[in-house]
Amino acid sequence: MHMIAVVFAGLALLSLAAHFWSVWRFERYAKRSMAQVRISGVAVKYHPVNPETLPEIVRQFIARAGVAADGLPQSVYLRQSAELRMGPDKPWQPLNCEQVISVKTPGFVWYADQPRGAMSMVRVIDAFIEGRGFLQARLLGSIPVAHFSGPEADHSELMRYLAELPWAPDAALHNAALRWRAGDASMVELEADSQGGVARVRLYFNEDGDIVEMQADERGSTENGVVVPRPWRGVFSEHREMGGRRIPTYAEVGYLYNDGYAAYWRGRITDYMIE
Repeated sequence: MHMIAVVFAGLALLSLAAHFWSVWRFERYAKRSMAQVRISGVAVKYHPVNPETLPEIVRQFIARAGVAADGLPQSVYLRQSAELRMGPDKPWQPLNCEQVISVKTPGFVWYADQPRGAMSMVRVIDAFIEGRGFLQARLLGSIPVAHFSGPEADHSELMRYLAELPWAPDAALHNAALRWRAGDASMVELEADSQGGVARVRLYFNEDGDIVEMQADERGSTENGVVVPRPWRGVFSEHREMGGRRIPTYAEVGYLYNDGYAAYWRGRITDYMIE
């Protein structure tokens, strides 16, 4: 019996070591991906954006956000205290998140963990790097439970990059891959090309010139293992200066279902810096 107990104890220690090794590797992968986004603009030949080609409301937004024409950051870094739910009828779960967003070329990495006491129940990497989008999720940080990649992921993640431009206002002036089209007095359409097709969102401004809403006609919503195209919506609020830029410090995003809109993510920016 003693020998059996020793064997089981040894196996338990090996399993625990394998778990922590897997968690460490996943976190290291997230950090390396963030570093890749930070330097992605360096490898891209910079084509300055002529401000005169931008809609007037976008030029006003750039100035209001504090973006300088003679400054050229590579990326922005932010932390979020957020909540996520897997469906309109599911409970909200807390998330600790950090994100790097590229300025000169489309790209981002969002790394989140769902805390449960001293443990992390789920860790997620959501990213768009060098034209490729992907999502990976690990239960307890080590057990793969979700993976999303391919042309559809490229398109979907590029849409996210466009939708989160209020957090990277420098990209409006320095990212030549973005195409702007003026709509009415308070809306512009923003688009860029991906391997999965043209990604496109609409950004809405309030009377002060801050971006307060995002809309897209169609983005994939994963429901019971099936991707369902639905209208996509986002709301930005509580704009103030943080880290040298005027940004919205609170946001939520969700889908428009048959019975109305429901958010699946909501969160607050707790730290922000230009890199």
